[in-house]
Amino acid sequence: MQRIIHNRVTRSNWLYHLQLLASSLLWGCSYIFIKELFLSEPHMTTSILVAMRLAIASAVMIPLLALRGKLQHVAKRDVLLFMALAFGEPFLYSVCETTGISRIDGSVASIITATIPLFLPFAMALVYKERLRWVTFIGLVVSFVGLGMMVFDRNMHLTIDPVGMLLLFGSVAVAIAYTLILVKLVHRYSPVTITVYQNFIGLFYFLPLVLVFDGGELAQLSYSPKMIGLVAFLGLLCSTLAYVFFNRGVRHIGATAATVYNNMIPISSLVLAMMLGQEGFQWARVAGMAVAVLGLFIAQLKN
Repeated sequence: MQRIIHNRVTRSNWLYHLQLLASSLLWGCSYIFIKELFLSEPHMTTSILVAMRLAIASAVMIPLLALRGKLQHVAKRDVLLFMALAFGEPFLYSVCETTGISRIDGSVASIITATIPLFLPFAMALVYKERLRWVTFIGLVVSFVGLGMMVFDRNMHLTIDPVGMLLLFGSVAVAIAYTLILVKLVHRYSPVTITVYQNFIGLFYFLPLVLVFDGGELAQLSYSPKMIGLVAFLGLLCSTLAYVFFNRGVRHIGATAATVYNNMIPISSLVLAMMLGQEGFQWARVAGMAVAVLGLFIAQLKN
């Protein structure tokens, strides 16, 4: 297995860092838009929402890539890897993430997800024998302290629903497993191909859940312009474009360095949540953001 190289920002790879930043901003918005859908659509369920996102993404991207001749064929040796990839994300990840978001604030949910870079380097070192960089470790710890400042109150009480917290930490574990599988594929397939196939396969994981358990809820949805617009945004930008950007980043600058950008997710989530009136301004969270961003820059410093 070719060792993933942790490149720093240079003239040759700055575009990939910008794309990773864009993916983190889109994913940050996704938490708030998911919460908004649950608030405005009482009959919305996790299975329906994710299935709609994946259906929109697949309906647009598969014909587009096929017409342009950009959709690669999957080799037989990689079929099981793609099935495992899609089972991790979007299936298990979305179940844990979306259900967790339904129970807690969107910005807090994004904070938990941003702990992925703290744990990924250890998984990469264990599975692929990558060297643990001290500056990366220090930067991730600093970011984690900042995230903790955003989660705990002054009395160090955790202000998170425990079930929602467990579900979201489950999504963190799934995301790490997803990345470990992803690094086996990013050098054989384009990021767009990987994203399209994982969404399409994931759709078939969700369809039985929708048909068996949530069929009655489909008729109760409003299908308003707001609902359709939010689902389209989540499907085309968050489930497709953001993953394409992230997969490109993993391919060119390495998995550990790429996931550090997840520290930016809480910032966009909290800002959007305040803009939409879902949450109020809190100095503790702003301070936590500053510390988390500091950790992001520390992790990118040269050893």
